[in-house]
Amino acid sequence: MKVIAKVFTGLALGAGLSTAAMADYGKPVGLSVHMGLFFTGSDIANSIEGRNWFIVGGDYKLGDMNNGGTPATYGIALDYITKGSFSSVPVFLSYTIHQSEFYFGAGAGPAFNHYNDGVTKGTSTDFGFGLTIGRDLNYGKTPAFIEAKYFGGSRKELSGFAVVAGIRF
Repeated sequence: MKVIAKVFTGLALGAGLSTAAMADYGKPVGLSVHMGLFFTGSDIANSIEGRNWFIVGGDYKLGDMNNGGTPATYGIALDYITKGSFSSVPVFLSYTIHQSEFYFGAGAGPAFNHYNDGVTKGTSTDFGFGLTIGRDLNYGKTPAFIEAKYFGGSRKELSGFAVVAGIRF
């Protein structure tokens, strides 16, 4: 719990400082940060560590595309999913299609995992993928968003759904 409190404090402090420092600039830099809850689909992982896991991460937009008249972006995404003896750091190349305030994305890449499946403990680097559906919440000067994410890969213990909220810079 102390680690989660430190992460939340660091993110809040960093977001506050970044927002204040960037208030003078009109152009966004393409960085998004988010945090929330992760729910694994593994009964083994749930019985060992519990149901509500922590997720924190970010996305960086590398560029814009035009998908047949529909705006789209590509970028890199990094997340940190953890609870007790389990953790995963997926690093994905991502592609996102924007439809008004809603967006849909997919990404794939390596996932750096630490696991305990009840029999063995270990680390691995596996192929992972993610799917995202989100909604922009533009109710002030700082653009915010909410997302539902699915993470999949070869480790069932580290596959599941996440619900996150974040801000864009």
